[in-house]
Amino acid sequence: MPKLIKTQPPTWMGKNPAPKLVQRRFHDRELHVWEGEVNIDKITGWTGNPRTELLRDQFYEQYARDPTNDEMCELVLADDDEKEGLKIKELAANIRKNNVRVPIVLTFGKKLLDGNRRYYASVFLVKEGAQRQDRTSFESLPAYVLPEDTSEDVEDAIITEFNFAANMQLEWPYYIRARKVFIDHDENGLKKDELHQKYGVPWRYLDKWVKAARLCDRFLKFHNESFNSKQFAYRNFIMFDEMMRNYGARFNDAEFRTSIFQILLNGYDPDNHKGHTFTKSSDVLRLDEIYDNPDAWQAIATARGAQALRDAVGILDLSNLGGASDPNPALKRLVKGLERLVKNNALVSANQQWLEAFHEQAQLVPGGPTDPAAQVEQMIEWLEGMTTRQVAELSPATITRLDKALTMVRDMSASAKNRQA
Repeated sequence: MPKLIKTQPPTWMGKNPAPKLVQRRFHDRELHVWEGEVNIDKITGWTGNPRTELLRDQFYEQYARDPTNDEMCELVLADDDEKEGLKIKELAANIRKNNVRVPIVLTFGKKLLDGNRRYYASVFLVKEGAQRQDRTSFESLPAYVLPEDTSEDVEDAIITEFNFAANMQLEWPYYIRARKVFIDHDENGLKKDELHQKYGVPWRYLDKWVKAARLCDRFLKFHNESFNSKQFAYRNFIMFDEMMRNYGARFNDAEFRTSIFQILLNGYDPDNHKGHTFTKSSDVLRLDEIYDNPDAWQAIATARGAQALRDAVGILDLSNLGGASDPNPALKRLVKGLERLVKNNALVSANQQWLEAFHEQAQLVPGGPTDPAAQVEQMIEWLEGMTTRQVAELSPATITRLDKALTMVRDMSASAKNRQA
């Protein structure tokens, strides 16, 4: 026997417009729900919501009671941590601009299953967050109200749907959003308050967007708005953000600016962008240091791909060895660099003077095998490690010198023993 549907909406729903009984699908369930509006004075926030229960519990620890609805509103408004906060005021700015576009969901008994932040943001707008003449616009919220006999497992399924299911809306990329704000600020003359009003985003974020987009715009104009430059900027806009944060003032120097803009696009192929020298935001963090080091800059300017960047950074690290307070990390990088160098087949073509200078400096490193016995042992191991071919290639003069050296060591050892006797 089919289940009877009650045709009377909750008495606390708004009357204008009149609530409608509609069919909606929640978490693989077809439900008949009431669609209409609810005045915020008729409902309260859900303090047991996972987003807000810690604030409620913290209040209870201090006052030995649960907060009232007004007190809870104050708590959530104050929770403005940049990473984990509820950011109610930011949401309120968006609602002030666009109204609430997604209905809240309530049980027949007024329990708020979805829309807690929308509720608190609307309360804030009505009390103080909007112009006095506009506040009545935010007194009602669009809402879905579940039937009176909805089971708890269905309620739980709805909570799961709204809090765990992926939102399939695809936001505009950072590049596009930042460019729009930049155009409004630099070309259309909107001030920071006007931008905040329009986009519902705090100025501390919009300011970074504008600065990064401004640098990106200079990059695009430097490359005559070429297709490659636009593709690079679209994929890697965050690099311009990183450069502005870390060494933005350097771009006032025309020579520095030109060099960086050239190297960023040097060899860039949109069809093989993953093989480019710069593929992630961290790749540009030390680009100013690389520019200041001629050897590092040559390494990155004359090669391509991730290896060119690694080589340049490696040169930087080696050049900074002497200034390190802890030599161990620097020594570790140096040893690893030597290991790669020794494995390089091109080492035979190295400049002889540089090789000699390297060996001279290596002798000054403390902790090496300076004990005579250890040095002889090291020489023996080296001789024993020679191949037959290497021995055959030794010149007669070298063999003679080795023989004389061995004879000299024997004579000196025998003389020392006779004196001791």
